[in-house]
Amino acid sequence: MMMHARIHGHDRTTLALIFNHPTSENLEWREVVAFVDRIGTSEEKPDGNWRLSLGGRTRTFPQPPR
Repeated sequence: MMMHARIHGHDRTTLALIFNHPTSENLEWREVVAFVDRIGTSEEKPDGNWRLSLGGRTRTFPQPPR
């Protein structure tokens, strides 16, 4: 059974910043990870990459430069 997350408030703003083109420079990586943790899972790997899982899909991303 597929569940749908309801996105409100700050999460809605974060999601909009993720999908803006170009991506907003005001978006911090920690905000993305926190958002994913609320609707899926995240895991920092020993090599510095992050594994993010949402809706049964998993992708690995490098942490952006600070």
